[in-house]
Order: sequence, then structure tokens, then C-alpha cells
Amino acid sequence: MPQKKLLWGSLIGYLTVCGMGIVNHFLYAWSGNNPLIGLLTPVNESVWEHLKLLFIPYLLVLGVEYALYGKKTDGFLFSGTVGVLCGLLLIPLLFYGYEAWIGRDVPALDILIYFLSAGVAFLVRYNRIRRGKDSDSGKDSAAVMILLGILALFAGFTLYAPEAFLFRDPRGSYP
Repeated sequence: MPQKKLLWGSLIGYLTVCGMGIVNHFLYAWSGNNPLIGLLTPVNESVWEHLKLLFIPYLLVLGVEYALYGKKTDGFLFSGTVGVLCGLLLIPLLFYGYEAWIGRDVPALDILIYFLSAGVAFLVRYNRIRRGKDSDSGKDSAAVMILLGILALFAGFTLYAPEAFLFRDPRGSYP
């Protein structure tokens, strides 16, 4: 894949994911708390639910990119999957890290963490594709299974959230 095309695709993808994530934060409320919308957007302020802000838009962008030009690049989906996993892991690490350090939640830092995590997701993906890290085309099949598994986890844990810190809304409720 040409480096310029990959770079521009990553930049446009990042900006799209950031914009979609902002809109997705409000979609559940705007839908009148529609349970189907809640499967793909946050239903409360828990960290788990906010991971959807990165994952769902990223998944949509990855799908569009794959259809447009990713099919021609072996390992495109796998590189994208590794990228989004890094972004998803970074959100709770940074959130709980800074909250433990300063003792409270700061919404501006939460937003910054979101943008940073989305950037890391695209940067990891970009570098893996550029370096040919995942050029084995068989890895893309594994990527599809991983992405579908994560999607199922989001839906399942929205419907049946465990009573654990990751799923708890700061107001003390669970989805």
C-alpha cells in the first residue's frame, strides 16, 4: 500500500473516529434510551460503556477502509485490530491511573484520553501496516473473529453488566 495513501487514510480515519465518538456519546439519550442504540453507544458513564466510543466508530471506519483499499493489503484488518486493542487498553489504564493519582475525575482529561487513545489506535495500525508486520493474509480471518467477539462483549455486558469497577457508573449504577 502506498505510504501516502496509508498516512492520509489514517489521518482521515482518526478525525472521523473522534467526531463519531463525540456524537455517539449522546446518541443513547437522543434516541430516548432506545435499547438497540444502547448496544452500540454508552448507556451510562462507566469506563466500559465509554470504550464503545472508540470501538464502534473505529470498526465502521476500518470496514469502509477495508472495502475501499484494505483488501489489497495483506494483514490490513489484523493491523487494525491490534491498533484498536491498544487504544481500548489505554483508556482504562490512563483513566484509572490519573484518577488514582489526583483522586478525582476530570472530564477534560477524559476527553483528552479519548483523543489520545484513538490516535494510538491509528498510529499502531499505521506502523504495523507500513512495516508489513501482519502481511500473512490468514491473520485477517482471526481479526474478524476478534472484532466480532469484542462487539459481542459490548452488547452482552451492556445487557448483563458484572458488578465490577469497570462497569460501574460514577453515580454507582450499572447498565
